[in-house]
Amino acid sequence: MKREMDIIRLISEVTRIPREEIPSDTQILNSNIITSLSILELMAKLEKEFEIEILPEELIADNFMDVDCISRFVQMKTGS
Repeated sequence: MKREMDIIRLISEVTRIPREEIPSDTQILNSNIITSLSILELMAKLEKEFEIEILPEELIADNFMDVDCISRFVQMKTGS
């Protein structure tokens, strides 16, 4: 749960949308919440926050579709 809250905070920072308006099932990529440039900013924030490296081939819709997908991706990358 904490990981999801951290991810929502990062999405809020990138998009300037208040946290409470970003439920975990929000379709981030399909709802125009985030632009192609913003996804790169989010990726950089995720790397720093969770001390992971996101490879170019991992930047796919399945990993960044919504908060739950991002959380599972981060979990896979951190092993926790």
